[in-house]
Amino acid sequence: PLNFGQVLPGIYRSSFPRTEDYPFFKKLGLKMVVTLVQKDFPPEYKPFLAENGIKHRIFDMEGTKKQSIPIQTMSAILRLVLNPRNHPLLLHCNHGRHRTGCVVAAIRKLHGWNLDTVLDEYRTYAEPKIRDCDVEYIAAFNTMQLANL
Repeated sequence: PLNFGQVLPGIYRSSFPRTEDYPFFKKLGLKMVVTLVQKDFPPEYKPFLAENGIKHRIFDMEGTKKQSIPIQTMSAILRLVLNPRNHPLLLHCNHGRHRTGCVVAAIRKLHGWNLDTVLDEYRTYAEPKIRDCDVEYIAAFNTMQLANL
C-alpha cells in the first residue's frame, strides 16, 4: 500500500486502500478502518470489509489546506484510534499524507515525541507536498486540549 507504515503496535497508516492492497490488509487482521475523507468507494470495498468483519468509520474532513482539524474531530478520531479494542486498525485519507499525517502527529505528541521528530516523520510521508499549514498545525497542537482520551 502507498504510504503504509506502523504508527504503534496495532495501528497502521496508509493512502486510500486500493483493490490490490486488500490481501495485504487481510493479513493484518484488521478490526477497524478509519477513513479521514468522504469519497466514492470502489464497489468491492464494502464487501471486502464485511467479509472480513472490519468495522468502518468515516470522518468527512475538509482537506487540511482548507481547514485545520477541529479539536472535537481530532478527539473523536483519537478515541477510536487509540482504543485497543479497535486494533489492529488502519487510518487513512486519500494519499496518507496530510490528514493522516496530522492525526499521526497528534498521536506522536501524546506519546511524548519531540516536535522535531514528529515533523520529520510528517515530512517523510508528505513528500513531495509538505504543507506549511500542516507544519503550523502540528507545531501548535496542544495535547492538553484533548479531553477524555
